[in-house]
Amino acid sequence: MNKWNEINTEETSATTDYDEDNQIGVQTSTEQLLKESMNFRQILVPVDFSPSSKLAVEHAVSFAQHFGSSLLLLNVVEFNFVGSEFATLDIVHVEKDLKINAEKMLESLVNEQIGSRARASTLVHIGRPYFEITDVAADKKCDLIIIGSHGHSALRHILLGSTVERVIRHAHCPVLVIRPPSEKTPD
Repeated sequence: MNKWNEINTEETSATTDYDEDNQIGVQTSTEQLLKESMNFRQILVPVDFSPSSKLAVEHAVSFAQHFGSSLLLLNVVEFNFVGSEFATLDIVHVEKDLKINAEKMLESLVNEQIGSRARASTLVHIGRPYFEITDVAADKKCDLIIIGSHGHSALRHILLGSTVERVIRHAHCPVLVIRPPSEKTPD
């Protein structure tokens, strides 16, 4: 069968399959076509426990419900230590404690915010957020990344850079950025 997509948004929202003799076959709704063409089996959701990342989780749950996807919530612990000859610190112990704490917070987030609405698993990595996010997305064969934007000021953005922008640049899959409702678009 040859498939011609005839989507007329004013009258109907469907596609029609034609066989080789141009005989009408099966009509498919736009929603079904989208589900078939956008196959998001695994969605990565980076979580830093900020309001914007929790909003991204809500959107990811909606996507998971709509597309039958599973969610992978990732928290990246970025531990920056500037040493001193006067201070001693067991870095391995501190990183382990930070990771355990992040795992508990992620599990709590899954229980409170997702519950049984979607299949979800969690993962905690230690490192640079943008690198870990793009690395996990590739390693776990994620089909989509849904990430919250913090909406930092222009000066802070210039000085610190943007994890979201780096993820967009380096990700192997599509990235959906969720902006907080209060974030205004520049004029």
